[in-house]
Amino acid sequence: MHLRLRRPGGDAGSATVQMVFAMPVIGLIIFSTFAFVLYFHAEQIAHLAASRGLEAARVQGGTEAVGQNAAERYLAEFDKSTLHEGRVTVQRGAREVRVEVSGYAEQIVPFLDLPVHVTVTAPTETIGDRT
Repeated sequence: MHLRLRRPGGDAGSATVQMVFAMPVIGLIIFSTFAFVLYFHAEQIAHLAASRGLEAARVQGGTEAVGQNAAERYLAEFDKSTLHEGRVTVQRGAREVRVEVSGYAEQIVPFLDLPVHVTVTAPTETIGDRT
């Protein structure tokens, strides 16, 4: 009787090697998807805060400080973890009010720091004749 030693041939073990290369790519795709979802959520929070500040600042008798306070209060209430380092800037002129909210979205993928910047403008409300 002859014992013959055979080497494994064919594709034995190739699934393991493929998974070693595929799993990091799949993980990166999944985490990138979540990162962009968090980015769009942070952008929505920034837009809502800017809108709150705009509505407070543009009314007759409104001021930049009132608009800034309204936007910052909204960020403090609803920005627990999505929008970081939120900054509000309000400019109120005779004809137009401009509110800018900026910050950074929650970072779950290393080295993917997504900045959020929203600007809203509207005319200043006036009552009476415009002549």
